[in-house]
Amino acid sequence: MSTDWDMFGEKGADKTAAPAGSDVGKALDGKTAICSFFGDSKSTPGQAGQQGGNGGNGDWGGPGLPGRILMVTVSTFEGGIVFKAWGGDGGRGGNGGDGGHGGDGGDGGLGHGCEDGSNGGDGGRGGNAGNGGHGGAGGAAGTVHLWYKNYNLSDGPRPIPGGRGGDPGVRGVPGIGGKGGEGGKGGCNFWGCNASGNNGASAANGDLGADGTSGPDGNGSQFKVDAMT
Repeated sequence: MSTDWDMFGEKGADKTAAPAGSDVGKALDGKTAICSFFGDSKSTPGQAGQQGGNGGNGDWGGPGLPGRILMVTVSTFEGGIVFKAWGGDGGRGGNGGDGGHGGDGGDGGLGHGCEDGSNGGDGGRGGNAGNGGHGGAGGAAGTVHLWYKNYNLSDGPRPIPGGRGGDPGVRGVPGIGGKGGEGGKGGCNFWGCNASGNNGASAANGDLGADGTSGPDGNGSQFKVDAMT
């Protein structure tokens, strides 16, 4: 029965997704016209929507830990020895946060038949998506050097692999742009009809984020065996 020597590096920490950007509510509507015998008060346009919050960027994955170093001399041993000295894998990068929805524009105020209706407010732009985090670097392999009595030196060194680089995080989803507010209706009276306001423009969605990149692999090493002198 063999004996296991656990000297490998631990895996780096995987990172969670970044927070999403905040959604924005609808902007305020414009004021309705007030019709009066002593003078009218005009309607006002709806307010423009605000941009949605930007998603956060994903964190980088944690680096893998390096394998440990062992130098040992063995005179006699039955059953064999298994050395585990590879480097730890890098952690996964966190995903980027989604962008928040842009706010809808406010509706234009009504004319109520005595004044023109006002324009609706433009929608707010969607929040930008966050970038994905990069994967963590793989840990370097450990070093094992074994001196063994009467060992056959015809067998060469054995490679010890470094840790694999961590997987990248994925970019977030852009926020949806807000809708334009409706233009206020002018309305009609005995002398005719008043003009209605124009609808506000709908806004564009937020920008795309970028995916993270994979982390670099850790450096390899060798398991060396020499005859004991």
